[in-house]
Amino acid sequence: MSVTEGIEMARSEAARAVGVGIATLFYRFPAHDGLPDAVLADAVGAALAEARHC
Repeated sequence: MSVTEGIEMARSEAARAVGVGIATLFYRFPAHDGLPDAVLADAVGAALAEARHC
């Protein structure tokens, strides 16, 4: 899931994209605004990890 998709994506689509059930997504992110933050944090973390290996 990309950062852009995370901001605009419906929760059911987000759950399917990351391979979890909708109940898990609601449990982990009860407020919809927390999901884009988590997607962004994951993307930044992945980019930093990749940069360290270069």
